Amino acid sequence: MDLRALDYFIAIYESGSLSAASKLKYVAQPSISASLKQLEQSLSSTLFIRHARGVKATSAGDQLYPLAKQLLGQAAAIGELFTDK
Repeated sequence: MDLRALDYFIAIYESGSLSAASKLKYVAQPSISASLKQLEQSLSSTLFIRHARGVKATSAGDQLYPLAKQLLGQAAAIGELFTDK
């Protein structure tokens, strides 16, 4: 599982749309969409229901969100631990 995909997932979850997440992460929207599709395939779960005005998390997305936040927080802590200050 790719940490970047989880980062994009969190941005989508918190912003409620792929286009808003792409602006937040300074990444083209097709890249965000492809990353989400790959994450959904690797988990064999649909994480969002797409609507004309954005997305709504499925129960799988709601379950993944706190775990993804925790995992990325831990990854950041590891980076900070080994960064020269």
